Order: sequence, then C-alpha cells, then structure tokens
Amino acid sequence: MIVLTFSDEDKKLCDRILAMISDESRMACPQKEVPSSLIFPRLKIHPCQHRVFIEEKEVLLTNLEFEALHFLARRPGYVFTKAQIHEAVWKRETENYENAVQCVIAGIRKKLKAHTEKEYIQTVRNVGYRFIVPKT
Repeated sequence: MIVLTFSDEDKKLCDRILAMISDESRMACPQKEVPSSLIFPRLKIHPCQHRVFIEEKEVLLTNLEFEALHFLARRPGYVFTKAQIHEAVWKRETENYENAVQCVIAGIRKKLKAHTEKEYIQTVRNVGYRFIVPKT
C-alpha cells in the first residue's frame, strides 16, 4: 500500500484534475452501459455520439446544452426544478445556478427553433422545465 500526502495547494490541484478526468469519462460511453438513443417525432438524441438531429439535420449543441436536453428528454412530461437540472448537468458549483440553467435552456430552444417550429422544452412557471413531445 502506498500513502501519499499533499499540501493544501496540491490537494486542490489534484481535486481539479480528478474533476476534469471524471467529466471526460462521463462523456465517453463504456461498452457495458451503452445508453440507447432517444427517438421522438422529428427529434433524435444519440448519447454515445453526443449528437442531436431534427429531421435528419444535425443540431450543434454545447456540452451543457446536450446534457440538459438529454436529461430532460429521458423523462418526458416530468417537471424538473432548475436546481435538479443544475445538479444533474453541471456537476460542480455555480454562483448563480438559476441564471446558468435559464441561459442553457434558452440556447437549446434557439438552436432547435432554427430547425423546427415545434417546442420541446416547456417552462413550468415558478417551478422549472419539462420536456414535451409535440403533437405531429
């Protein structure tokens, strides 16, 4: 057994490195746990490829946008608070998490709107957001 000791500064650096490594591994799909694609009318979300398509056209999302959309789409109709979305997607503290979540949701909506008039993310006033499957 090897025991390592670190100064406080070294420990902070190690924590940051471990956080970055865990973020990278979260984006990769292990062979044993390949998440299935989420298929909705006109919208396809492919977690392993980290890609979203509307009617066969790719929608380019940031990592946070993709993770937020994927998080919401896994439970259509379920209402999530901004705190729940932040905790699931960011994985680290943010000073103003409510604003951060609002900005990411606005970015998703804007990018989806460029490809379709259908609304996939609905605001639930004073609560949060829900993913909805629009009627065809």
